[in-house]
Amino acid sequence: MTTEKRNDEIDLIELFLNMYIFFKKNFWILFIASVIGGGLGYSTKFFGKKHFESSMLINSYTVSQDLLIEYINNIQTILDDKNSKYLSERMEINSTNLKNLKKISVEDVYDEKAKKSKGYLSVSVAVDNNQLLKHLSFGILNYIEKEPYVQSEIQIFTENNQNLISKIDEEISKLEILQEKNLKQTQNKGDVNIYNSQTSFQKELLTLLKEKQNLEKRLKFATPFRIIQDFTIYQEPIKKTVTYSFAGGLLFAFIALFYLIIKMINRKIKVQE
Repeated sequence: MTTEKRNDEIDLIELFLNMYIFFKKNFWILFIASVIGGGLGYSTKFFGKKHFESSMLINSYTVSQDLLIEYINNIQTILDDKNSKYLSERMEINSTNLKNLKKISVEDVYDEKAKKSKGYLSVSVAVDNNQLLKHLSFGILNYIEKEPYVQSEIQIFTENNQNLISKIDEEISKLEILQEKNLKQTQNKGDVNIYNSQTSFQKELLTLLKEKQNLEKRLKFATPFRIIQDFTIYQEPIKKTVTYSFAGGLLFAFIALFYLIIKMINRKIKVQE
């Protein structure tokens, strides 16, 4: 048992020793290959097409997040299909400008700590011209707004909220009448609880007014979505020089290593023959 253990240790030491000798012997070849690869990767800075990336945050009172994701992903499908004319009409953006849109994606913003959705979506885009970002959010809004289902949902949403506001107004009017009657009755009777009675009416009125304000706020956003944070118009294009340089160096070093291993194996085969 002890002998086998020692043999294993010797084999392991011999393996590491051979690896050390191999890399020491071929160090400069691997190093030069890495430098060449890194240089080629860096050169993409001069030949690669510049682009800008940005994102916006949205949420909706009228359309579900799943549907918004579906509609926005469909924009990417149309881009892939190169149907710029149709997309230009739907988004109401000049087709020449719209050609600068290269990629669009959307995802639910997730709260890792609370383990739940934050209730809004992040829309990310890549464009060749940063000036397109000025019009893109409204273009996406126009595109979704033209969907028949969305139009129907907005109409229903508006009507429901208007009806609720009308009912709240009626309740407020009734409360005000009751409050006035109660005030006259308590004054005539000299009731000492007049303060408590008026406070109760005020609380109910305040609750109804807050509910009315929330409904009116929702009506202002009777659109496919509202923009929480619009696209930021960055002045500097995205540069991946470091990434490409590292990837190029690594790739060329791997190719050189693979070549050296094959060469070493062939040499050993010839020796054995």
